[in-house]
Amino acid sequence: MANESQTMATAIGQASPIPSLPLDSVLYVPNSPFNLIAVSRLAKLLKCAVLFLDDHVFIQERSTGWIIGTGRESNGLYYLILAKSRGLTSCLPSTTCPVTDSPDLLHKRLGRPSLSKLQKMVPGLSHLSALECESCQHAIDW
Repeated sequence: MANESQTMATAIGQASPIPSLPLDSVLYVPNSPFNLIAVSRLAKLLKCAVLFLDDHVFIQERSTGWIIGTGRESNGLYYLILAKSRGLTSCLPSTTCPVTDSPDLLHKRLGRPSLSKLQKMVPGLSHLSALECESCQHAIDW
C-alpha cells in the first residue's frame, strides 16, 4: 500500500470501471480505498501505449493512435479518467478531469514535439496547420 502497510487480497474476479473496460483477474482488497490497475495488464488487455509524465498519464490505442484515457498524478498515484468516446474533450464526469482539448497544452505536456509528430500521437489534431509555441520559435530563431 502507499502508506507502507500491508493487506491481503481476499478474492479474484472481474470489474468494469466503465462498461467499455472489462478487466479480468482483478484482485479484491477490502481495506484499500483505491481501485488499483496494473499498468502492464491494462496495456496488454487494451493493446495500448501508456505514457507517463511527471503529473499526467496518457493511454493511447496503438492501432489508431487515439487517446483513450488520461490521468492526473496526486500524492504518488495516477488517477485514471477514461474517454467515453474518441474525442479529446470527452471524459468521465470528474472534478479532476484535465483540460486536454488545448493543442498547445498537449504540445507542452508531451515534450514539445513537432506538429507532425503531435498529430501522429493525437490524430484528433489532424486539422491543425500550425502550432503557436513561443519556446519552439525561439529555438528555431536561435
